[in-house]
Amino acid sequence: WYGTRCVDGEDQCIRIIQIEDIQQSGTLPSEIAKLTELRFLALEEGNISGTIPSNLNELTSLLFLDLDAQELTGTIPETIFDITGLQTLDLNENRLTGTLSPSIGNLTELVFFQIDNNNMSGTIPDVF
Repeated sequence: WYGTRCVDGEDQCIRIIQIEDIQQSGTLPSEIAKLTELRFLALEEGNISGTIPSNLNELTSLLFLDLDAQELTGTIPETIFDITGLQTLDLNENRLTGTLSPSIGNLTELVFFQIDNNNMSGTIPDVF
């Protein structure tokens, strides 16, 4: 499948989905959480709408989540902050609302976080 890869030398589970700048559309299905070995999810510069699935926390191996420059709405699901190994969280240039939860402090491995150009309000939690 275009944009998906398995890691050489390992089992044949999908570990990488990288689909960028092809104006993909639709919604991000909750069934993506069934890809339990997924480590890298990058869907950039498209027209994906709807909300971020609340069951993404089932992707316990996920290290990289990049959903920037889409049309996502709603709030950031609290459950995202349960993916404690997450190193990159990029949600900029969407239509997200609400406030940033202090639970972001659960992401102790986070080294890159971007959330600009959304419709969020409030203050940045003290965990930063």
